[in-house]
Amino acid sequence: MNKFIFQTMDFRILPSLLLLLCCQMLFSECSGKIIDEIKTTDPVVVDKYAYPLKIVAPYQVGTVMSLSTFSNAPAMTIVKKEFGSVTCENAMKIQATQPTATTFDFYQADSITNYCVRNGIRVHGHTLVWHQNLPVWLTAFQGDSAAWENILKTRIKAMLTHYKGRVKSWDVVNEAINDDGSLRAFATANNTKVSLWAQKLGKDYVARCFQYAHEADPEALLFYNDYGQEYSPAKINAILAMVKDFQKRGIAIHGLGLQFHTNLQRPDADLKNAISQMASTGLLIHISELDISMNGSQTYIQPTATMLDLQKSKMNTIASFYKTIPAPQQFGITFWGISDANSWIKNDWPLLFDVTYAKKPAYYGFWDGLKQ
Repeated sequence: MNKFIFQTMDFRILPSLLLLLCCQMLFSECSGKIIDEIKTTDPVVVDKYAYPLKIVAPYQVGTVMSLSTFSNAPAMTIVKKEFGSVTCENAMKIQATQPTATTFDFYQADSITNYCVRNGIRVHGHTLVWHQNLPVWLTAFQGDSAAWENILKTRIKAMLTHYKGRVKSWDVVNEAINDDGSLRAFATANNTKVSLWAQKLGKDYVARCFQYAHEADPEALLFYNDYGQEYSPAKINAILAMVKDFQKRGIAIHGLGLQFHTNLQRPDADLKNAISQMASTGLLIHISELDISMNGSQTYIQPTATMLDLQKSKMNTIASFYKTIPAPQQFGITFWGISDANSWIKNDWPLLFDVTYAKKPAYYGFWDGLKQ
């Protein structure tokens, strides 16, 4: 296992890491055998794509769920069949879990988590601290820095304690760094590109978030999650510097999330560079919110055959290139949505399944990429 991880982690997380590595080895071995059978020994199977992603993938492939997913039968069918990992889309964020400074409501997140645990699906926690999706009580809070620190620590401790043993990995802080590499700070009216947390708690609040999370659950795998690594060298450098700083100070950080909300125009070389640069840290790497937009200009009312083929190719590139990083660092790839029908990007078609919940060319491209 990577020397960096051993130097910077508490040894109490070893069971989680060993379990992750064993699962990856098992997935790889089983998927290889299945495909060999398809190719050589099973005359009945005529469609290799009948085998779902979670079976053929050498690493975890996941999606997001919300409370409303349970009432969507086609979506639930896909979740059950295709995915081995789930991230709560919004149900674990502060607005959904903390109605006041001192009370918590876990109903939405518990519903998703308990379903996944019952069905053997990994749950990745998202997110403890983010500059958006803040409740009114928090944005109106007038306490001093000590009071803000107490809110931060109380939230992190409550979430990690409540889900200890059920949620074994977390996006501790989400999107704390601007595209120019600076820390989000100094909130102004109607500006979502700043952080109230940084304004109230100072530049080192991100490090303290990781410290509080590690104290609350020493066995949890702790991730920093962000977008833009595929187009912003400055953000890459800032994240690398943060990891190095945490390493120097002995602050536990176990993984990095690359959101990869990307598009057809983004060169494959940029995507590969982002993965390689983040993997150079030796940490676990999670492509955490993958979707590939085809209609950013809102020009089309439906995708063209060319657009679908380009999306298929890019999905293939991401699935196959991700396998080039060391296996112990492959935490998995998570799609930010189940189908185009419920994507957060409107009038677009960024996912593997279309608005009728049928497999798209992108599905087959990603599937093939898992085996290349």
